[in-house]
Amino acid sequence: MPISFGNPALLFGAAAAALPLIIHFLSRRRVRRRQFSDLRFLTEVRAHRSRSLGLRRWLLLLLRMLALLLIALAAAAPRWGGLAGGGGRAVLCIIDTSASMSTQQEGGTRLDAAVAACAGMIDALPSGASVQIVTAGDGAAPLFDDWLPAGAGAVDGLETVRQAYGVFDLAEALRVAARQVETAPQARVEVVVISDLQASRSADLAAAASRLAGAGSVRVLVRRVGDEGTGGGVRTVTLPGRVLLAGERITVAATAVTDRAGEVFALTLDGETVAEAVAAGPPGGSVPLEFAVTVPGPGLHRGSVRKTSDAFPADDERPFVLAVPDEIAVLVAHGPDRPGADPTGRGGWRVVAAALAPDGEGDLFRVRTLPADRLTTAAVDAAALTILVDPGTPGRQALAGLRSELETGGALFVLVGDPTQAADLANTWQPLLGLPPGAEFETSDTDRHAAVTASDHPVFAGLPADALRTLEDVGWRRWFQVAEGQGTTLLAMAAGDDPVLQAGTRFGGRWALLTAHLQPDASDLPGSSMILPLLRRLGTWLARPRLLAAVAEVRVGEPLTLEPLAPAATDPRLAATFADPAALMVAGPAEGSRRGAILSWRGDTPLLAGGPATAPGFATFLAGTDTVGLAACGLDPAESGLDRQDPAPWGAELAAAGLTYAGDLTSTLAADFLGAVGGRPLAPWIFGLAALLLALELWIGRGAAPENRPTGG
Repeated sequence: MPISFGNPALLFGAAAAALPLIIHFLSRRRVRRRQFSDLRFLTEVRAHRSRSLGLRRWLLLLLRMLALLLIALAAAAPRWGGLAGGGGRAVLCIIDTSASMSTQQEGGTRLDAAVAACAGMIDALPSGASVQIVTAGDGAAPLFDDWLPAGAGAVDGLETVRQAYGVFDLAEALRVAARQVETAPQARVEVVVISDLQASRSADLAAAASRLAGAGSVRVLVRRVGDEGTGGGVRTVTLPGRVLLAGERITVAATAVTDRAGEVFALTLDGETVAEAVAAGPPGGSVPLEFAVTVPGPGLHRGSVRKTSDAFPADDERPFVLAVPDEIAVLVAHGPDRPGADPTGRGGWRVVAAALAPDGEGDLFRVRTLPADRLTTAAVDAAALTILVDPGTPGRQALAGLRSELETGGALFVLVGDPTQAADLANTWQPLLGLPPGAEFETSDTDRHAAVTASDHPVFAGLPADALRTLEDVGWRRWFQVAEGQGTTLLAMAAGDDPVLQAGTRFGGRWALLTAHLQPDASDLPGSSMILPLLRRLGTWLARPRLLAAVAEVRVGEPLTLEPLAPAATDPRLAATFADPAALMVAGPAEGSRRGAILSWRGDTPLLAGGPATAPGFATFLAGTDTVGLAACGLDPAESGLDRQDPAPWGAELAAAGLTYAGDLTSTLAADFLGAVGGRPLAPWIFGLAALLLALELWIGRGAAPENRPTGG
């Protein structure tokens, strides 16, 4: 390791070591010869002593010169492995500003401790060192426009470090650090990561580390800040996963970490507490919670699951949006009715329409029916759910419209039970839904029964056990046997694996397939008490009303993007507002935050973007004074955990990625940063050695002094 000097100019003081030699030569006396009596024996004794004293005087001279040289060397503040002035090293600090750094502890937050540690290190650096700071939370960015000399200016700049609420993305921080290392004024750079080391993952860490290693001569050190301790928070909130009906009773699920036994969690809607749940299990563990809630009236409702505040208040409340539409537009397209056929219509399409809208136009589902041969793309686009009942062979344009509906997040429900439509099922509908082609018509002289195979699916979740048993008691006599696909089988024949009802996603949209129609000759389902709840549950899971598109759930740091509730193309009242970009705003999620929103188009679909979410809470999209979208912004669950990494394995991971890991600064005091980063001071040892040499010089000098005692003759 190299030796560096904090005050290299004082090395010129080493010239003072020549003073004893100069004085020695200047003070030498000239020898004068005088005649004297014969003193041969005395001369021999004096010559012997003179040679001895000469050696001692040269030794004393050497010791004095060495002592002066060491004193000058010590005054220059030498350090072992230190930061050399001028062409030495620079220090780049990466300060973690992620959500977990807002955890409260004695004297402030973890971020306060990180900033104080960084300031102490900068104060301890010698003159000639350079400093740069990178903050890493929602993203990573340099704090200063350019490298600064170590000193008060760099310390004062730390006052601009602000708390963020995203995850600590180490890979992004290393990429930003690499760009700064490339412009560093010194050849060698110490990268010091100051973080609580909350567990997080960076998928491209190896690539980022390789870029940093290639940017210059770099060593990485780490300092972990933050007290250990228990805590708790709300990790996730899960809604039923389907369209909610005003007035129905639902269960909202959540997961949370408790910090004490029997902790009470509350669910609020629009600022009022509507349900509570008591956590079971020991403190520090993740527990499930369930809240029984009555769905409020139509609209966008702000909700949250919260707990009593603790040391990390950022995760004590997790927001969500409850979207309750006032209506769902449904299009039912069916094959042509046969003369004298069952009054339920071709394939039982009237059963479907009556189940979805039993009270007529005033019901949540606004149903429109038409023959399948009159199906148009415009009719499909106007509906939140398209249902096809024994539709026959669709036209090319209609089929393209149905595919486009799935690709744009729409919903499609296909019911085929007519044996004459086996080819349409195999060649058209199964490929459209992403299912393996092939269908074989099955008939049974006796009733067969289908079992519920996914009781936790949103279509069935929350239904009582006796309702599911009633559905399994339905007798089936005619259906198509098809293969299982990538979706979920909801009903299958109890005697085999034949799926009767499947549901899944395709191209971003949702679909369901019932391989039987709803006429009495096929099954007892049309007359069962379960026909209405089954079809309505399917409808609420499948339907994608525009209100749902105007809602977003994002993590802090992710972009805010949604479809506005009332686009200009369909709402003349807001046409002027949407035409004026200055009228489109997003308020929040940070308190008092308000900025412009950007309107773009994906085909005929408008999109609003408001930049990344910067804090937990709600982001409200506005068109003038009208709310056109609402986003719930929550912390990444990793930030609310208690899983903190130790510096040793963390450093080993960096070393494995190709960086030089130089050590752990966690146990060092702020004033000792220079010892770890800037080298160990050698001045005390050198001063001690100089004192030892001077003491040795005094001891030897006693024997070198001339004897003044008179001699007798």
